[in-house]
Amino acid sequence: MLLQRHVVEFVFNGSSSCTSYRRLKHKKNITDKETIMTFTGRPPKDASHIEEVKHMIETFPHPNLDNVVHQQNTGGTVPVDSDIWEKLSDFRSLTDEQQRETREFLLMRFSIEDLQLAWDQYFVQKGEIPNCLQYRIFINNWRAEMMRTIEKKDDEIYHERDEQQLLHSQLELVNHIYNGQLRRVHDLEQDNNFLRDNVHQLENEVEQKSEDINRIRDITEVQGRHVYQLRRTITQKDRQICDQCSQLRDLEDTKGEYGSVIKRQKLMIKEKKDKIRHKVLQLMNK
Repeated sequence: MLLQRHVVEFVFNGSSSCTSYRRLKHKKNITDKETIMTFTGRPPKDASHIEEVKHMIETFPHPNLDNVVHQQNTGGTVPVDSDIWEKLSDFRSLTDEQQRETREFLLMRFSIEDLQLAWDQYFVQKGEIPNCLQYRIFINNWRAEMMRTIEKKDDEIYHERDEQQLLHSQLELVNHIYNGQLRRVHDLEQDNNFLRDNVHQLENEVEQKSEDINRIRDITEVQGRHVYQLRRTITQKDRQICDQCSQLRDLEDTKGEYGSVIKRQKLMIKEKKDKIRHKVLQLMNK
């Protein structure tokens, strides 16, 4: 497994990886600026100048171990010869056996990409070209450090993944609660609309009742005035009846008096008739 491929896979996993990716991109920009200054003696013109140089470097075909260029295999590192060990300061002074052992050591344990990355890192840290021993020690330590970093980042990724799963579970719970509350709010809104309709209906009924009461009050006032007028008329009639009763009583009293006079007169007439009949009988007897 290539260390560079590990790093690339890690770059695209998680927010912590994004930080590493931005740091690497920033480092590349600094390296590109230094490259332009080294080869031209002048600073880059602008950001586009830096991006063009970086694109040219990253897309330059990278040679494989067999020195055959594969056009589809591009990007990642600054293109160099596959025989990177020949750049070591004391490689040419070694014996053939030592050179062979050095090549086998590097090729059997590391990829060309890792060799180049370690070479670049050594030059950045030390500022000089290493010898064979220095490079072998450095690349071993570099790979161990990279592995520890990758393991640490993997642990961070797993930890972050667990946190994300926990947050996802909490989010699902919150969504469940929110949906429940949303349904509750919807139910309350429906109840509120139902109550609002009832209130509106009751208000209409109250308004209708109020109109009925006002109409009944008007009718009652008219009837009250009519009753008052009837009471006055009844009172007047009662008075008239009382007066007529008094007159009748007076007439009865007068009638009684007339009756007594008539009885006396009838008695007197009868007495006179009897006297006349007695006289007539006396005259007839004579």
